[in-house]
Amino acid sequence: MATSFLTPSSTAVQTQSNWVSSAALYNILKPSVGSEEARSWGSQDITGLFDILPGGKNYVEANNGLHFEEDRLDTIIHATGTTAGALGAVTYTTVAADTITSFPAVKLPYIATGTAGYPSLGGPTLAPVRQHEVLIFPGNIYGKVTDVSGATFTVTPTGSTDLPTTISTDEIWSLGLSTPEGFKEQIASNNWREHVVYWKSQIMVEAHEFTGTSMTQATWIPFDYNGQKMYNWTFKGQKNMAKQFRNRRELTWVFGEAVTNATTLPANYSAQYTQTSGLIPFVESFGNNSTYDLTTGMTLADFETIVTDTLSKNAGATENCMYEAIAFKSVLQSFLRVEMQNGAIQYNQLGGKDAYVSLDFDSFKVLGYTFHNKVYSVFNNPTIAGNVSSVYKNYAFMVPMENNAYVCVEKKEKVDCPPMRINYLKQGSANREWIETLTGGAIGAYTNNGDYGKIDIRSECAAEFFGANRYGSITGANL
Repeated sequence: MATSFLTPSSTAVQTQSNWVSSAALYNILKPSVGSEEARSWGSQDITGLFDILPGGKNYVEANNGLHFEEDRLDTIIHATGTTAGALGAVTYTTVAADTITSFPAVKLPYIATGTAGYPSLGGPTLAPVRQHEVLIFPGNIYGKVTDVSGATFTVTPTGSTDLPTTISTDEIWSLGLSTPEGFKEQIASNNWREHVVYWKSQIMVEAHEFTGTSMTQATWIPFDYNGQKMYNWTFKGQKNMAKQFRNRRELTWVFGEAVTNATTLPANYSAQYTQTSGLIPFVESFGNNSTYDLTTGMTLADFETIVTDTLSKNAGATENCMYEAIAFKSVLQSFLRVEMQNGAIQYNQLGGKDAYVSLDFDSFKVLGYTFHNKVYSVFNNPTIAGNVSSVYKNYAFMVPMENNAYVCVEKKEKVDCPPMRINYLKQGSANREWIETLTGGAIGAYTNNGDYGKIDIRSECAAEFFGANRYGSITGANL
């Protein structure tokens, strides 16, 4: 008797080739799937800059704040006046920028200050000089202040040279006061003011949502998050979200810009939705900004100018680190190789048989100032600040690598001046440095009956920077 078989369904298809290689067998053959994810873009973690820069974290109990920075003891005087000739007295008028008429939004640290009062609060408008002061004018001409009236002051030459005619850009400096024997008059008080530097926190957020079904879908590749490892895409999504959030939080500390457009932005965006100001806007607004010619490239003279005209003049750090685009580093390396043609070759010193030539310079020293140069990968990442429209392709920012500032004499007084810090809101157990919340009905400790899970991350913080005179930027341009 013949054996009978069930009739296959209409969708069943017989194999058209041998049994093991037939495509009709679909998944009966075990696939060869790699058990590891190829991370061809590396870790994609761009954080860490603020971990190595001097400063650290600071916990605060307010979402905004300020700190004070001491102004210079001395200040340049700008005044206009026409020479009287014949060794006569000249009346000079202080330029408006050198007298205080309100509380202006000044750009640190380059503001002219003096003993001016505050007219908006009922105080006088004063010249930044006092009677009996000895001034040195352009051309090294000395004069004695004999009278001060409001924003004007009268000066008589003390030597055999007429006082010069001055314009608003001429610079006059003070040697101090001198009085005659038996002097009994009242000396006008000298005074100084402090710079006030403000900061505001920013509430940064991110989220990732997944369905209950997706939580049960297995993957060939294990993914981990917060120390747990599972074959589940949900963990991969959470890990990527957290990493991107950390990346963007640090990018905000570097590139962030405070909200100032209160005119066209909705009121809540300019008031409640505050944003922190980052390192680069801080440097470009208040620091030492230099350029170099993209055609001729960087030269030794460029760095000597940076030292003499910015760092040395403005109590800059003697050790600095430049974080740069790869194109900037290329220009910098070319300049160093030109300057180091004799003796630039470095041979293997570890006893190996192969010699090598080192064409890279991680650090160099100019006029007693040390510069470390490191590529900042963010400037070259085409999906972030290295995109085709970026302004950072030939750019570098420079930060001080020491907390101390020094006076320029042998008896050095160390003064603590931390370059930066990150402020996190915290009071008691309420810490807003990093908050994770899990909601939904597809999770263990469900919060509602929705067939999903969602993880939210929140961080409220602000970058705070000190001593703009110690920072700098260098930008390539077609000069």
